[in-house]
This record gives sequence, structure tokens and C-alpha cells, in this order.
Amino acid sequence: MKKTSLVIMLLALMVFALTGCGPKYEPILRGEFAPEVYEEQPKTIVILPPMNITTAADAPIYYSTTMYAPLVLRGYYVFPYDVTTRILMDNGFVSTEELLNNSLEPFNEYFGADAILFSTIHKWDLAYAVLAATLSVDIECTLRSTKTGKDIWNIRRNIVIDLTGRSSSGNPLVDLIAQAIATSIAAAASDYVPHAYRLTQAIAMSLPSGPYLPDYGQDQDKPTGMMRKVE
Repeated sequence: MKKTSLVIMLLALMVFALTGCGPKYEPILRGEFAPEVYEEQPKTIVILPPMNITTAADAPIYYSTTMYAPLVLRGYYVFPYDVTTRILMDNGFVSTEELLNNSLEPFNEYFGADAILFSTIHKWDLAYAVLAATLSVDIECTLRSTKTGKDIWNIRRNIVIDLTGRSSSGNPLVDLIAQAIATSIAAAASDYVPHAYRLTQAIAMSLPSGPYLPDYGQDQDKPTGMMRKVE
């Protein structure tokens, strides 16, 4: 009995030592992450078509379907993406890149928008091998004021999904073949949009609450969902 108690105490001390010596993290709060949003208090947002630096030509089309709802759920009035995109194209809009260094005042004048959402798709890839497959999405979002032209919120997040099929029959050869088949099916049938939407939701959580939420202007001490290492 004494030996058992001694072993338990030693194990507890080892766990304490390992956790105590490891890196410590603390949550990043909205107030410190996006103070400019609290200063400007934007209420209305126009979403521009995503900028794409990947080889996936369809990525902007798919990703754009995930952008509207998370911002609305954060309490902002977001102009319907399809409508604003059509209006922009009818007025000679070619690409989002051409607006990066231009004045955004016309968006405030014609749409009544307080801010414009720029987004960049850094990665939209499916890495596939015989026994393994991963889906990677890497997105950067920037909210820019139409009044001052300054960036008031910027965030870049990524998500990596393991699509590897795993099963066990007790026969290593059969399991190997089954895993290869399952991985192939999972990779072929993978749908980027649900995973990209999860990523967009995580990104939007770092944005302070908008005017249509009850804690508008009062959520500075709420976590963004991101952590930082404490020295």
C-alpha cells in the first residue's frame, strides 16, 4: 500500500514538473486585438471578392459563400455579397487588387458602408498520398475603414484537416489496402466549403461585437479564440 502511494506521489510530481516547465499560454482579448474597431465603431460592411494567390482557380467562388453569415452573426449589417458584387461589376470593377491602394470613400457615399472587408486566400490545397491526405485552408482578412482608409482589424488563420481513412480488421495487409481506399475516397469527396466556413467562423470570433448584439462596445475582455505564449 505504501509503495502504491509512493508511486502515485512520484507520478504526480513528474506531471507537475513537466507541466510546470512547459510553455504557458493566455487568451488574447478582443479589446487588445482590435482597439481600432472600438474607436471607429463600424456598423455596416461591404465584402469584396476574395483575392486568390493559390493555384485553385475556383477557391474565391467557394470561399465567398462562407463570408456573409459569420459577420452577420457577429452583429453587423453586411450588404448582400451577390448584390454588391453585381453593382461593382456593372460599374467597371475588375478585381479587388485594384482597390487596395485606392480611396474607399465612394463605398461610404454610395452604399453607406463604414468598412470594407478584404480577404486573401493563401492556401486552398489538397495534399494527397496513397495512405494520407490533408486539406489545408489559409485565409487572411482585413477590415478597412471607408472614412480614414486605415486598416482597423487584421487576422490570418488556417485549418488543416486530416482526411486519412483509418480502420482495423486485425490483418495488417487488409488494413493497409482498406486505408488506401478510404483515403482515396475521402480525398476525392472532400468538400472545402464546410471546413472553410469553420475557419471563417473562428476568424469572425476575433471581431468585436457589432451593433446588433447586446454586448456591443462592451466585449473588450472577451477572448478572440487565439492564444499567445507567456514569457
